[in-house]
Amino acid sequence: MKQELNQKPSFLRFIAVLISATLLTTLFVFLGTPLLRVLRNVFGPWKYWISGLVISGFLVFISPATVVMGFMLLSFWITIGVYQELEERGRANFWTACFSIALGSLVILMGPQIWSQVSGLNLVDSLKESFETLTKQLSNGKGLSEYGISADAIIGQIPSMVIVMEITALAFALMLDRRFAVLSGLRYERIASQMRLLEFRVPDYAIWIVMISFLFSFLKSTPPGVSVVALNVFNVMMGMYLFQGLAVLEMSFLAFRIGSFIRLLIYVFVVGQLFFLLSAVGVIDYWVDFRQRLKRWKLSERSQNGDNL
Repeated sequence: MKQELNQKPSFLRFIAVLISATLLTTLFVFLGTPLLRVLRNVFGPWKYWISGLVISGFLVFISPATVVMGFMLLSFWITIGVYQELEERGRANFWTACFSIALGSLVILMGPQIWSQVSGLNLVDSLKESFETLTKQLSNGKGLSEYGISADAIIGQIPSMVIVMEITALAFALMLDRRFAVLSGLRYERIASQMRLLEFRVPDYAIWIVMISFLFSFLKSTPPGVSVVALNVFNVMMGMYLFQGLAVLEMSFLAFRIGSFIRLLIYVFVVGQLFFLLSAVGVIDYWVDFRQRLKRWKLSERSQNGDNL
């Protein structure tokens, strides 16, 4: 089924969407990913993949300062693109999302390391210096050690941070793609096999992984490295429950008839600033089932209104 709009996509419109997606993604990370999905949906796979390789390759090779940005952009392009390629083949489900996120995460985790070995630059040392410098800038000269944090501890959390970033990027793309297409005046093709995000649930057994990883994250008597691995697993699981929290949030928007503009503002604020709060909502939903309660409340409200009439 297609959502018909008056504006037909042209090459100039393709360039406009491409530039907007690139700028929003590089400047605000997640906010540009819905436009990446619009780009793939409206303009097809060839333009999508070629433009992604050209732009990310340009950022990687133009300057050492833009290498990480180039690989990050490429990782988002792969996560969004691979998911839609599989989605169009009728395979849109939880494991498709996991596979796409894994591929994108490998690109951003392995790409800069390979580049640093080829170029002879030590990327890890550069990251440590950046963390220390940023901390001092934000805290009036205080270093990481004064807060009881080491740069090595932050480096150890990078894998889970990257995966959570990819999860959030895909969540933004799936939640806001059609709204961005409408704002861009483009025709967006609905895919029959599209995953129903309002019904999305993390598998029930995942709640045990969350609790066990949370427990081992804070045990000091465990063998070296166990707490680091457990904390990475916990972060990734909370990223997965972000999807479930977003589904609860979207259902709440529908129940209370929240407008598109207010939704966008809430998404940007909640996901950008209160990530773990929304993830916690997803975890609590395992026991509370917020969406079922909202449905019962709406049915009760409708029945009462019908009785009043």
